[in-house]
Amino acid sequence: MNMPDLNRRSSPSTVRIRSAVLAAVLFALGHAPTSALADKRVALTIGNSAYKSVPALANPVNDATAVTALLKGAGFDVVEARTDLGVTEMRRAISNFSEVAADADVAVVYYAGHGMEVDGNNYMIPVDAVLKRDIDADDEAVPLDRILRVLDPVKRLRLVILDACRDNPFASSMKRTLGTRAVTRGLAKVEPAVSDTLIAYSAKAGSVAADGDGLNSPFTAALLKYVASPGLDVRLAFGKIRDEVMRTTRNRQEPFVYGSLGGSTVSLVPGTEKPSADTAKPVDEARLELAFWETIKNEKNPQLFQAYLNRYPKGVFADIATIMLRQQKTAALNSAGIAQPDDRVELSDPVLIREVRERLYELNFDPGPLDGPIGGPARQAVREFEQASKLASTGEINQGLLRRLRDVGALKPWGAIVYSRATSKWGMAWSQDTRKAAVASAQASCADGSLCPTEISFFGTECGVFAHSETSWAIVARGSIAQARADALAGCRKQGKTCRIIASVCADGAEKVSAAN
Repeated sequence: MNMPDLNRRSSPSTVRIRSAVLAAVLFALGHAPTSALADKRVALTIGNSAYKSVPALANPVNDATAVTALLKGAGFDVVEARTDLGVTEMRRAISNFSEVAADADVAVVYYAGHGMEVDGNNYMIPVDAVLKRDIDADDEAVPLDRILRVLDPVKRLRLVILDACRDNPFASSMKRTLGTRAVTRGLAKVEPAVSDTLIAYSAKAGSVAADGDGLNSPFTAALLKYVASPGLDVRLAFGKIRDEVMRTTRNRQEPFVYGSLGGSTVSLVPGTEKPSADTAKPVDEARLELAFWETIKNEKNPQLFQAYLNRYPKGVFADIATIMLRQQKTAALNSAGIAQPDDRVELSDPVLIREVRERLYELNFDPGPLDGPIGGPARQAVREFEQASKLASTGEINQGLLRRLRDVGALKPWGAIVYSRATSKWGMAWSQDTRKAAVASAQASCADGSLCPTEISFFGTECGVFAHSETSWAIVARGSIAQARADALAGCRKQGKTCRIIASVCADGAEKVSAAN
């Protein structure tokens, strides 16, 4: 199956590329000590994104991978990384980690994915869970207590970090076997039975955390910034994390830490003297890049290689990363083209139908409203996707369509130009992680708060140009900035003779030109 031709059109975008988050990782890793440390420090990271019976989550695998790179670069002796685990694999990973943690001084377990409370017990949810009934949690999910028991032998610090309070799609459809059995949206409050144990929630008990629009969730983005700061006590680090998450979510999400430590300073990375500026930076940068690459090189998630290229566009492994990114996206599309038994089953769940519309939108198709009855624009967008993917044009919104959309890797970076014909105001954005974010950012920059309803979006290496005169205008997106400028001026001059370029930018932020708005 051929790669869909997604560059033929233009439209809007959503989220910002998280180079700032990777810069935070760079800060933490760049100041980590290189000498051998007395304490044995070990970690297990798990990220579950590819849920099979509910919509996939965008960020957990990215979150876990970034935390893995952080801890490896911080000098941890062992960092075991696992992604998209079924229940058997997840239980085995935790059991295997018990051997690693048995003689450790410091042990960290990080989990990102769905989590839930059932009758006062907290569970981490594997990707193959179905959870039709509340009693199925014991068989299909992994209890938090299992993780805590594994950490019992650790000598100095037991740290469990759960970015798992995302809004739980299982809870609404789960059958209750007992009227008194509670199933809540978030996780339940927990008090560790063993001292020197901290359990950090991305949102306090009973509340819901955001998955986030960027490469990382709001909680993990803040975690990457502070938790491995050299010499910083973990309690202070989580205080800073709390403050940042509340700021970025406008007080909608409040992380919380349960448990207690003694009176001495306990940090994940011991404090060291800052290396001299003339020698430290090249060494630290190279060490961070190598740690990042070692973490992702055997992964099958194209977003991880895109994240590497965003951070290191001219890195040592950039050529390899580019090749692997293309191969993985092509492989995903080829596998998506293989028919499955349930492909023709029509979707009726409003949540899944909305996911289809959102994914079409992010692939630069226009499905119309994201909610409500399925109308002509949605079916036309499906047909265009099918045609671009060399599939039979049906316009049907079914299980096969959703599976194929999930298998197509995210497009990025995104740029957008927006314009208001009524006020002649405009705005532009670039280097955004999603189409939705790019359009929102461009509209936010539109002067005088104008809505700027006319827009064009572009991604990857595409560039957009806006040309204007007193009587005409044109906005185009093309594969090169030169072609975009030529076509914008030509389109504008069909109605006016004094056209000039008002704004131009490529999706990656290159070739930015803007006139006064």
